[in-house]
Amino acid sequence: MPSIRIVLLTILVALSLWQNSSIRASVPHPQAFRTPSIRPSYTFIGSDVPSELPIEYRLVRLIPEESLHYAVTGPEARLEWLWTGMEGNNDAHLGPENRVFIVAMFHELHCLRYANLGDREPQHLHHCLNYLRKWILCSADVTLEPGDFRLRDFQTDRLGVTHTCRDWEHIYSVAQQNWFDWEEFRNEHWDASTGQFINVTKAGRDTT
Repeated sequence: MPSIRIVLLTILVALSLWQNSSIRASVPHPQAFRTPSIRPSYTFIGSDVPSELPIEYRLVRLIPEESLHYAVTGPEARLEWLWTGMEGNNDAHLGPENRVFIVAMFHELHCLRYANLGDREPQHLHHCLNYLRKWILCSADVTLEPGDFRLRDFQTDRLGVTHTCRDWEHIYSVAQQNWFDWEEFRNEHWDASTGQFINVTKAGRDTT
């Protein structure tokens, strides 16, 4: 039976996904399912690793909508921004030795949270703003938005145009399950008295 903690965390993640979703079309994109070309024989040693999280990803349609959520200030703003993260350190533990990675999407969300909620240490903020700038250039969304957005009244004209995106809810779900699996492994094999893993050949570098 799942623990109360896991049940509560699952509910929290579900609420987060619901609030993160803005408006997402119920009908998937015609090319809705794509699987990255990932060979099954990666050793996860050195550079012998996949370039992407090894999951089937899905394409969905997104129509951005102006929202009262995720404000800069306000009583609920901090919690709503924190909900863009997930349980754990936003890490992914992959391969037979639980090697640690971070999925770029969660790094980007961290930078948004830091810019809005953090203590804004200049060097860290500089990193985050540049990281987001490079991500925008890398994704290079060429969707055409009619008119001049600088003249748009966002209070009355609240809907944007349709974009095609990867299904972020699916990525959240896979990443969260990966964290739960890592926690289960760590709880079973971590010996706090020695500060080492037991009954395993080797574990990932993140053992805390």
